[in-house]
Amino acid sequence: MEWPIPIPGVEYYYVDDYAAIIHGDSLEILPNIPDDTFDLCLTDPPYGIGYNNGTDLGSVYSQIFDSGRKKSAPKAITNDDSLSIAIEVLQKAALATHPKMKNGAAFCCFSAGGGGTPVTPKFTIALAEIFTLKDTIIWEKARQGLGVHIRRSYETIIVLQKGAPCHRWNGGHKTSDVWHYPGMYSKPSGHPAEKPVPVLSKFIQVYSDAGDIVIDPFMGSGTTLEAAKSLNRRCIGIELSEEYCEMAVQRLQQEVFNFA
Repeated sequence: MEWPIPIPGVEYYYVDDYAAIIHGDSLEILPNIPDDTFDLCLTDPPYGIGYNNGTDLGSVYSQIFDSGRKKSAPKAITNDDSLSIAIEVLQKAALATHPKMKNGAAFCCFSAGGGGTPVTPKFTIALAEIFTLKDTIIWEKARQGLGVHIRRSYETIIVLQKGAPCHRWNGGHKTSDVWHYPGMYSKPSGHPAEKPVPVLSKFIQVYSDAGDIVIDPFMGSGTTLEAAKSLNRRCIGIELSEEYCEMAVQRLQQEVFNFA
């Protein structure tokens, strides 16, 4: 397939041999992408919990315990104001992504962990109306995070599939649904919800092959693209924020170690 994939009316923000960034709204861009293009969707959408908006638990904790340290203003995440908004945006993006994926391809979606907002069950119900639910992966972070009484130390990733049979599976017969990777307690890119590259790499390794094409409709600072590039997969990321698009460009222009 031609690279980057020609999309009517779209000018790519950045392109190299493996990664392509589109600055824009995935709900407007996805319908213009050819059907049956993608081998995997791996994404980390807004959770609808008001994360890093100045009133969330992390921000309050920082105000109490880091009051003497100079800090930049919180960077709120677009469409993260409420769970209902987040579900609506995610479901529309999933509906637009579905026909663009190959039959049997996996749709892997991060969905928070712990706390009093039922992100994972509501995301699961919304996505299972579009894709076939396969599993929920627990990412255990090896260290306790924030919390009141119960401290948060995991996140969930919902794994779904477009039809059957499974398009790609490189995980053998002994892959657990609990994955152990250290969490990130500093964010090198500057994005407040950045995920570790090894976690994204694991999904890409087991649900795609070298040369496949991955889509991330909520790209953020480009972790999915960095992981895909390091594993010889091509990846398109779509992101509303130009600031985060630029963060992704900077990290992709750095030399990427090849884990393949």
